[in-house]
Amino acid sequence: MNHSITRFKNLEEALNAAGGAVSLLRSSPIGRYVFPVVPAEFTNWRDEQQAWRNTCALMDLSYHMTDLYLKGRDVMALLTKVGCNRFGSFPFNRAKQS
Repeated sequence: MNHSITRFKNLEEALNAAGGAVSLLRSSPIGRYVFPVVPAEFTNWRDEQQAWRNTCALMDLSYHMTDLYLKGRDVMALLTKVGCNRFGSFPFNRAKQS
């Protein structure tokens, strides 16, 4: 399904000719989109979803997400172990910036 995108008047025509947005993107001649300034960290989206559901995922999403909310009984232990800040006397439900 190789469509030259320039022969269509608008995006709707291109989507209809390709059979939908997914087909259009998967058959793109430029290949997969690599997000700039962010190195690839995972093998694919399905592996990420599986990690979020079955284990734990703590990722650096600061390039586009500025807030991180954590909850659970072991959050302080986790942050104390992996974080660079001191959390011993820090109150709950309060933002902390380094």
